[in-house]
Amino acid sequence: MVRPSENEERYYCRKGNHARNIQLITDADLNILHVDATYGGATHDSFIFNHSIIQSHLEGLVNAGETVHLLGDSGYAQRAYLMVPVPNIEQGTPAAHYNKLHATARNTVERTIGRLKGRFRYETETSS
Repeated sequence: MVRPSENEERYYCRKGNHARNIQLITDADLNILHVDATYGGATHDSFIFNHSIIQSHLEGLVNAGETVHLLGDSGYAQRAYLMVPVPNIEQGTPAAHYNKLHATARNTVERTIGRLKGRFRYETETSS
């Protein structure tokens, strides 16, 4: 990302460069269902989610009696519809088993991001 001329501090991320913090929701087949690229790299994941159309949509579904499940990483708070890893667990417990299954299922978003990055790397290399 090119260094922004305005509000630079909003884009300076924990990795020490300028970036956007992208909220991405995918399905199990690596299809992208939702993207929010509104915020800079300094913005916390939970802030983006709490101000997203997805959060209010899921809240509405739950309030209407629907059962919905979205997986999130440890940067999010547990909610009725948002499943996150259990912190500070002991190996061999049901919580450890849950975390293992959760990580396996959530890996689809990481694989989607990897594919997306690979596509842009390839396009950048071939256009040089």
